[in-house]
Amino acid sequence: MKQIKIKVVDHLQSKRWEIIQILKKKYEVEISDSPEFLFYGPYGSGREHYGYPDAIKICLCTEGILPDYNECDYGIGSFPLEVAGGRYMQVPYTAPSDKLRYREGADRSLLKRKFCNFIYSNPNQGEGAILRKKFCQELMKYKHVDCPGWVLNNMKNAIVERSACGWREAKIEFMRDYKFTISFENVKQTGMTSEKLSDPFLAQSIPIYWGDPEAEKIYRPEAYIDCTSLKTIQEMVERVIEIDTNEELYLKMLSENAIQPDYDWNWESSRDEFIYDIIEKGTKLERDPLGYDKGIQSALLINELQNLPWFRLHQARKKIQDRVARKLASKK
Repeated sequence: MKQIKIKVVDHLQSKRWEIIQILKKKYEVEISDSPEFLFYGPYGSGREHYGYPDAIKICLCTEGILPDYNECDYGIGSFPLEVAGGRYMQVPYTAPSDKLRYREGADRSLLKRKFCNFIYSNPNQGEGAILRKKFCQELMKYKHVDCPGWVLNNMKNAIVERSACGWREAKIEFMRDYKFTISFENVKQTGMTSEKLSDPFLAQSIPIYWGDPEAEKIYRPEAYIDCTSLKTIQEMVERVIEIDTNEELYLKMLSENAIQPDYDWNWESSRDEFIYDIIEKGTKLERDPLGYDKGIQSALLINELQNLPWFRLHQARKKIQDRVARKLASKK
């Protein structure tokens, strides 16, 4: 079995574990501070990867981040991007659950459920966060919407009481009591379709969706209310009212298969092969050959400054000040 030295930086612990497990299927993996292959993301300082200029670098993009090929050799992300030389692979931002391969049939008893729910904790980070709040407030002029999240909260501990099975499963169980679920992404970005669209399908609740303009590449538009292309909030509300007041139309939409028939359920295998191909090539590509990328130079300078004693002292002092501020705030 081939031995390789790797490291994963600036990413979530779950992603570190995932990459290591993928590689262990085919290689003897050593986690090393002198890696041959460096996998990195946008979290943490976002600059740790600059400390490994000799490694073959693979950017694991997420949250709307695109790979910078002045900094990396390869990239994996959700944005539809074409890069010469097989240097990029697009994967689902959030893959739909395998449970959606075969959808439950809809019966008339589902018409008796409550109207709609709105479950959010982010009030203003992103265009969609602001838009969905305004939309929910406008929709409430038609019928009451239950809001158990932090934003527009009008239900106390409605989901926490069911949370023994984990937050996401508890949220899906909560959605089962509703005909509709407001499912707006934080941003409108191609390729960035999250669980906000897939979770309501698992609950047999029709998603009222706004976000990825190409969500229909995975999800069938006949199965959800797509507000992304609508220009005004009033248009969105009127579309929901149209379906809510037409029982046959509602049941027809609820009975539609959620996933496109050509969706690649084996995308993970394709991703793994893409990673294996990088390892087998073992080729470091040309990055910023003329040294024109000032962002790289700035990041390297910041890394040098962070190693100076006075900067470390400043950081330690700031941590103490933040800790004191939190304690004082908690006593108010």
